[in-house]
Amino acid sequence: RSAWGVSEDEVVMATMAEPLRWADARVAADLVGRVAVAGRRVRLLVHPAAERRVEAHRWMRHLGIESLLLVDDEAAEPWRVLPGVDAAWIPGGDPSGRMAVVGSSASPDRWGIRGLLLGGDRRHRPAPSVLPMLWAMAAGRPVIAEAHGGSMWILGAEDAAAAGRLIPPGDVSRAAEALARLHDDRDAAAAAGRQGRRVVDGRYHISGFCVRLRDAWVRLVEDRPV
Repeated sequence: RSAWGVSEDEVVMATMAEPLRWADARVAADLVGRVAVAGRRVRLLVHPAAERRVEAHRWMRHLGIESLLLVDDEAAEPWRVLPGVDAAWIPGGDPSGRMAVVGSSASPDRWGIRGLLLGGDRRHRPAPSVLPMLWAMAAGRPVIAEAHGGSMWILGAEDAAAAGRLIPPGDVSRAAEALARLHDDRDAAAAAGRQGRRVVDGRYHISGFCVRLRDAWVRLVEDRPV
């Protein structure tokens, strides 16, 4: 936050999505602008590798709030900005939500296998929505997410509902209300972040995955259904 020139009383919302669509950038700029106009101190951070970050910059300049945009040119991977942010905005990504559904028959060719399994890196595009949301939750950051396949699958679970807020796709007003609440009630925001971390530790941690993988392997060896 010191490198970004952000004070402790400001709320930084990061747009956590790759690829970032034109509409995603514009919605992010709009919702931060609405919260700022209401007198709250908020900033928008867009990862430098994000597609359409130029659109976010152009639209914020059009709105007269260009100074609220942050770009971290030092962070090579998007999850590295999370320690300095207060909330994560998760756009819908693929509107069909196909890539987010377990057992989906959708082809991984669009993002590549590394994008699907690892969330992308410096050379490979990550699949949208799911992994950025888990990155934010693992970092203890509350999330505001458009209700598409992956986000509904994660935040729709009973134990994860308190970790963030699902909003209808493209509903800037609802997203702005959610960000304003996080700004006004820091205790509630911290509680949402802690719940997100608990969900990731309990449901998505690597140790739990290894246990499930071992059990599946044993069932296969014993010719039992997985």
